[in-house]
Amino acid sequence: MATRPGRRSSAEAWDDPLARLPQREPVTPRLYVREPGWSARIKEGSERVFCYLAEPGAGHYHRLSDGELHLQQGDIKLCLRCADRLGLLHFEPKRLKEPSLGVDVRGCGDDPGYELRAEGTSD
Repeated sequence: MATRPGRRSSAEAWDDPLARLPQREPVTPRLYVREPGWSARIKEGSERVFCYLAEPGAGHYHRLSDGELHLQQGDIKLCLRCADRLGLLHFEPKRLKEPSLGVDVRGCGDDPGYELRAEGTSD
């Protein structure tokens, strides 16, 4: 069965689940977790699962909803709102370290006990 150019056949769309989803401009920023040990999870099913923290001013813990993204470390589960409140979420990736420009040898006195030479030079 032939399809129009740029369109997928129904069999191709079935193989690629993303092909069936509409595309729109993203409004959600990319999120980063820098603390080790945390993993992102999706709450699935009707089991009652609660966020580890209570909302400020609330005297109770709140439930995670079916399909809700959350962070987990061992038995601790945090909704993204509470994870953000604790400073676990970042909106920029961790920057790579700047390359070192050399060694600071100030304070070594007149004779540091070794000779300093530029890289690539020999006697």
